[in-house]
Amino acid sequence: MTDEGTRTSRKGSKDDPAADDEISAELSRAAREAVRQPPDPRLEASFAKLGLWSEPSSESADDAPTRSRDQPAPDQTGHDHEELRAAVAQVQGTLDVLARRAELATRLGFVAIGLLVVVALLVLVRPTV
Repeated sequence: MTDEGTRTSRKGSKDDPAADDEISAELSRAAREAVRQPPDPRLEASFAKLGLWSEPSSESADDAPTRSRDQPAPDQTGHDHEELRAAVAQVQGTLDVLARRAELATRLGFVAIGLLVVVALLVLVRPTV
């Protein structure tokens, strides 16, 4: 499919569900093809420098060990990150304190508004002598 053909089919896809299905099928085919391609050694080396992989590997994508997104990348730099962890913990503690203070300020604001309403009602309802 050429670029011009892609443009025309996308324009027509708003009104034509068949064109949407054709585009979806084409995108699915391209995604499957991209997944089956062997890894690019240049990207693997870049990922290794970033600490996403321990080293560029020549194994296929099927044999590569998988790591959950929740697991942190292994530390390839050898630096001790305890200071960063302590700073993050301190910032989280500070945010917790600020959240509690904001909640307290909100509650006090509601109490103040309530008292003002009561005083206003007392002034308006007060019998004149």
